[in-house]
Amino acid sequence: MLRRAHGLLRFALLEEAPGIAHAFVPAAALGGYDATVPGALQQAARLVLGEGARVAATRQTHSRVVALACASAPAAAAEVDGLISAEPGLLLHAVSSDCPLLYLAAADARAVGIAHCGWRGIAAGIVEEALCRLREDLAVDPAELSAAVSPGAGGCCYEVGREVIEALAGAGVPIERCVNPERRTVDLKQAIRALLLAAGVPAQRIELARECTICGGDGFHSFRKSGAGVGRMSGLIGIRPR
Repeated sequence: MLRRAHGLLRFALLEEAPGIAHAFVPAAALGGYDATVPGALQQAARLVLGEGARVAATRQTHSRVVALACASAPAAAAEVDGLISAEPGLLLHAVSSDCPLLYLAAADARAVGIAHCGWRGIAAGIVEEALCRLREDLAVDPAELSAAVSPGAGGCCYEVGREVIEALAGAGVPIERCVNPERRTVDLKQAIRALLLAAGVPAQRIELARECTICGGDGFHSFRKSGAGVGRMSGLIGIRPR
């Protein structure tokens, strides 16, 4: 269940992890939040990790690319939809206006990750790639992780074409768990959960936000609801300085 503090939303599961700082920053936060407005992200970062917080940002292109972030190279290169890090004091950042964001954290807080998970990214394999990079680059196995998925377009509202369902099925997503065939709606959060389980993340260490950004009201930015000019919400996760 999401907890609200200073307008920011936090996952109960990640709150239990010592040494992890995180938040989902919705449209309703900070008097009206949009990550594209100059200074907005820095304000949110200060609330999450304090003054002087450094931020490494993704650049969403719906790819499967996940990069290792560090202080010497905090800015994301082109076509990076996911980041991982083992560096304390560095916040990983991703934006959303309907696509769920996947947060990952090692149980001992030695590594974190974040990934932008629209249907194209899920079909391309970004969930598996984030887990693979954590294992290969930072020696963190899926069984050691806690995972949380942010508010996003829900199965109640997210109508898609047949090509989307076929792409997800072709990527190994168990369609029977996340597609309503009568309405042709997809629950991307359940799709992410299924992929996490298949990769070995323990079921009890996965938390899904219930909120749908399409029908959830003005508190969320939604591309489906408002169109191309909509603002962007933020996902932030990092390791607290030791």
